[in-house]
Amino acid sequence: MIGLIRSSFKIALDSLWVSKIRSLLTILGIVIGVFAVIILVSMGNGLRSMINQQFMNLGANLIMVLPGKIDLKSGNFQQFAAMANSKLTVGDAQAIRAVPNVAEAVPFSAGYLPVSNLGQSVVVEVLGSDENYVRVLSWSLEYGRNFTAAEVNAGKKVAVLGSETAKDLFNGDPTGRTVVIGSERYKVVGELAPKGGGGQLNLDKRVFIPISAAKVLFGSLNVQVIYFQVADRSILPTTIAEVKNVLLRRHKEDEFSVLQSGDLLKSVDAILGAVTLALAGIAAISLMVGGIGIMNIMLVSVSERTREIGLRKAVGASFNDILWQFLIEAVVVSSAGGLLGVLLGFLGAFILGKFIATEVTLWSVFLAFSFSALTGIVFGILPALKAARLDPIEALRYE
Repeated sequence: MIGLIRSSFKIALDSLWVSKIRSLLTILGIVIGVFAVIILVSMGNGLRSMINQQFMNLGANLIMVLPGKIDLKSGNFQQFAAMANSKLTVGDAQAIRAVPNVAEAVPFSAGYLPVSNLGQSVVVEVLGSDENYVRVLSWSLEYGRNFTAAEVNAGKKVAVLGSETAKDLFNGDPTGRTVVIGSERYKVVGELAPKGGGGQLNLDKRVFIPISAAKVLFGSLNVQVIYFQVADRSILPTTIAEVKNVLLRRHKEDEFSVLQSGDLLKSVDAILGAVTLALAGIAAISLMVGGIGIMNIMLVSVSERTREIGLRKAVGASFNDILWQFLIEAVVVSSAGGLLGVLLGFLGAFILGKFIATEVTLWSVFLAFSFSALTGIVFGILPALKAARLDPIEALRYE
């Protein structure tokens, strides 16, 4: 059996080498399919890892109050659109701060604005908060200082830059320099230490300003999110219930949601996992198309080599000899395409990783390559059976 497979493998390689251009065109569909699976799955995995890292940076004991009603169990995230029409205020953060077991509550207002310095300009997320955001978000400063409570109360136009924002606008320590946010000039008082991330979710591409100044800049008194920490996690459910009661005295039930970062992470992770699998499924369609291409080309090959098959059978080749020859030829074509697709997938993910988060996983590579080999077997069996069933006398007469 091993000798049969070895000889069939050699004959298959010789046949493919004779028709190099046709063989290359045949594997193209498999190459594209495997490449697409690896690239799309790497993008989905990269996004999941980036979001996971950001939740880890927020900390396990951080609870968030978001505008609108969010139902994690049913997967209803439509109310995230309520960010733009948030009813939450700085007063809500102050009321939460007064709840027993709440260590700190910090409001955030946010918006994307151009931030510039001497001709250099970047569009980043500008966040208005109070002086406690550094402690609540477990952040440290690379240069300078944070803005003070007095500066928040006075509405001073001071700013703390994220490390990537500072790098885009300045060389070295930006402390004491001036930036223009929107159309307003702000004095830079500090730069935050790097935290990482990617794309629009890059934590270092941010600017923090006093929330009192943000009200003027954004033209709104409302905030998009309130983060609060608890002192004792053993009574966390009770604390969350008390926070909800406080907010219900100030808002309607459908105007806010209180979420633990861990619960939100699990729900988001589940959704992104499903999206990643869906992307892999869509890319796998390319492999199916490639498989149909292999079957068509192999059927053409059987027709062109009918006399050759008849001659081989006339000198003693059996049904299995012919079957294995053409089946192995189909598997070699699909496996070669799978291998080339894997190499291009790694290269594509590496290049794409310079712009967005990507993460190539072994399971996606194994799945894509295995599916490509399986494609050769599934779509090669029909041409192989057709060739093996040819009558030698009729085959020798074939013109």
